[in-house]
Amino acid sequence: MGKNKSVLTASFGQPIKIEKSFSEMDNVDMYIYKYMGVIFYVKENLIDDFEITNNKYLFTKHNIKVGDNTEQLKKIYPLSYNQNSSYFLLHLINPSYKFLSIDFNENKIITEIRTGSY
Repeated sequence: MGKNKSVLTASFGQPIKIEKSFSEMDNVDMYIYKYMGVIFYVKENLIDDFEITNNKYLFTKHNIKVGDNTEQLKKIYPLSYNQNSSYFLLHLINPSYKFLSIDFNENKIITEIRTGSY
């Protein structure tokens, strides 16, 4: 996050699709770079947020990935884990505007990992 969008093509190659959208919160155009299993949101040529949607990509040094059981999150994010909802764990990266969301299903299997802004 915060890197120039050129990092995407250097690291992942050409996206499957690029969609133009609009960020109402920031009042700027944004572009959605879609790859197989990962989506990046780009505003003003900088990577702003991302979503991991399959198990091809690992997240953090703890190798969290889509398809894992949420049990391992207890050790990594104990406070956030104890406050999670029925279907997602929310961890504040920067309390003033950035968060990490780890979504899971009724079987406690991770279905998506994403960052966001508010």
